[in-house]
This record gives sequence, structure tokens and C-alpha cells, in this order.
Amino acid sequence: MYDYDLIEGAAGWVAARIGVWDEGARAALDYLAWLASDIQRMACPHPLQRPGEQNDPERIDLGMAHGVAGVIFALSIGHEAYGGYSDPLRIAADRLCDYYLENHYGWPSSTGRSPGEGLRSAWCYGTPGVAAALIQTSRALGDLTYEELGLRALHRLIDSPRSKWRLSDFALCHGVAGNALVFSRVAAVTGDEKLRLTAEALFDEVAGSFDESTRFGYRALDTMPDSPSFLTGVAGIGLALLTNAGLCDASWTRYLGLP
Repeated sequence: MYDYDLIEGAAGWVAARIGVWDEGARAALDYLAWLASDIQRMACPHPLQRPGEQNDPERIDLGMAHGVAGVIFALSIGHEAYGGYSDPLRIAADRLCDYYLENHYGWPSSTGRSPGEGLRSAWCYGTPGVAAALIQTSRALGDLTYEELGLRALHRLIDSPRSKWRLSDFALCHGVAGNALVFSRVAAVTGDEKLRLTAEALFDEVAGSFDESTRFGYRALDTMPDSPSFLTGVAGIGLALLTNAGLCDASWTRYLGLP
């Protein structure tokens, strides 16, 4: 996955070249287009695979951080810049739509999961990140089909019990701030009032949860440590809060695959 994903691979390289397109970005886009034309090419052993999962050595990650959603985001912005990527973009987006589990409030983290297993509400994996990528795809292709599914999935998630979100912490990657940021950015491009109000409520929750007794301000809800880092710690939380308050522009969120 680190060959092609948004965190360390080709999709991230493309995102980093927004507005500064060069031959390297075009080569990365061509590679991603080849992958997207048959997403089985993205199958690989997951580095976090648990010991009991050896009988399923290869999965296709579906999320924004390490999977298909991040790839279609990169292809969508490449298509906006160059044109010519509509076919692989549609192929991968259609396959991603096929994995939506409406009765389980979203997308599993990867193929091979049983219904309901591995679902969470997060930027990295799950409905928020995947829906954002589909909405960006709609904007690039001028086809609202993907946006309609993305918004429907986000609304269904918002209406689901909070326990179904499986939030680990307050951070960007798979925490409260990440959900707030995705909802906020999607609301900004679609005008969806329900998402805007949900984002505001989540940002208020993040701000109100600052804990002066901790080293960096936020206790983990699950397993992530109190951290100064960007994706899993207070640096990203602070930047999201500043952006929501209008104290910095939101252009940096494009590097996270947000519309």
C-alpha cells in the first residue's frame, strides 16, 4: 500500500504537487490510473494484520489513508488538471460504491471483512473519508451519482448511534476532529446544512475536551496516546480548530483528500 497510498505513496505525491504539477506527478497519476483500472492490483498484505488473519494474506484497502478512496481522490484532481483519467476514475469509484454496506452505516476498512467488521467513522477508514473522495470524484467528472451516495452515507452515519462510530481519540486520523473536519469541508462544497451543524457540534466537543492535566491536552478515548503529532495528536487538532474558527484558510485540507 505504501507504493500507492495517500500517506506515503503515489496518491500522496500527487496531492503534494497540487498547483505545482510536474513530470513526476504525471507519472504518479499514470501509475494510479493503471491500478484503478483493476483495483485487484491494489491487493497487498496489510502491515497491521492480526495473527489470526494469515489465511487472508491479501486485501484491498478501501479507505482514504491507505486505499482506494485516496487513489480516486488523487486521480480526480489529476483529471481536473490534465483530463484523460475519467475511465479509470469511474471504474475504481464504481467498485468502491459496490462495497458500501448501508445496513452497517458505511464502508469496511478493506475487502474480505465480514459485514459490520472493521467499520468505523474516520478520515483514514470508513464513511467520512470514502464519502469525501466520492464527492470530489463527482466534482471532477461532472456526475452527481457519486456525490449522492456520499451524502446519503454521511447522513445515515450521522443518524446512527454514536457507539457505531468507534472513535479512538480526538485527533484527525480516526478521531472526533477528523470527523468534524470532513463534515465541515463536505458541507462547504455541497451546502449541506445537516453536515455543517454536525461539524460545529463536533468541533465544540473537541474544544471542550481540552484537558490541562495532560501533557499535550487530549486524553485518548481508546488506544492512541496523548501526542503532539499531526495526524494522531494535538498539532492536527489545533490546526482543525483554527481553520474552523476562520483563523487560517482551509487549503491544507486538500492534502488530506478533502474537497
